[in-house]
Amino acid sequence: MLSSEETQDDTIRMKVGYNGDILVTSIASEITYENLRKEIKEICNFQAGQLFTMKWVDEEGDPCVLSCQVELDEAIRLYELNKDSELTIHVFPNVPEKPGMPCIGEDRNIYRRGARRWRKLYRVNGHLFQGKRFSKKAICYFCSDRIWGLGRQGYKCINCKLLVHKRCHKMVKQACGDTVEPLPVNSMKETPIINNDESPQNGVHTPVHESTKNERNNEEKTPVPQTPSEVLLFSYFFFFVQWRLLAAWIGCWCVPLYS
Repeated sequence: MLSSEETQDDTIRMKVGYNGDILVTSIASEITYENLRKEIKEICNFQAGQLFTMKWVDEEGDPCVLSCQVELDEAIRLYELNKDSELTIHVFPNVPEKPGMPCIGEDRNIYRRGARRWRKLYRVNGHLFQGKRFSKKAICYFCSDRIWGLGRQGYKCINCKLLVHKRCHKMVKQACGDTVEPLPVNSMKETPIINNDESPQNGVHTPVHESTKNERNNEEKTPVPQTPSEVLLFSYFFFFVQWRLLAAWIGCWCVPLYS
């Protein structure tokens, strides 16, 4: 796994498709075949001795087997020649019965773009970040700023529940599973918050600063619109209530006049 300090010129953005997930990571442009196999084993959590097959997708959308260093060098050469944005590799946890035959569970439709909906994960220092929309207040672990905006504003590690901005996820140096060092109590700006306003998943509870809990309770007591869409919805609801009250008041005065 490459660190965030390495330059992007010496790395290749790689997408690994396995078991319904697309895992996005980076590899060195001069990586060896053995190191690539080790990387794939770590990404897919294969046990020692597990047989698997790697197939990369060429510019025409056809799968090509990666079984030796020569085939890997050719894939990287075409990647650089075509100036592709990424190298896509599909992994199957078995080997074909005969050379040229498809693997067990391999479907030609998976190589067509848009034919299947994949869950996209971004792998950095062991973290598996997934794009997520935060309905309540969430703080980025790296920069300590609030994660806000429309759509999927930030990333959340599916294992350790770390929360970061999309722009910050590549700069996270803390490995997945490491404990977070507590910061001073009077430093709210620098307080790392791993999980905020979300129920624990898989029985994992993460520490949240006490002052953050108090602030959260105050916000729950007095809800205030935060995003532009919430402000617009609140304004529309307030105008609708006023209009109904005005209509009811006019109706009360007009009905006796015509009766």
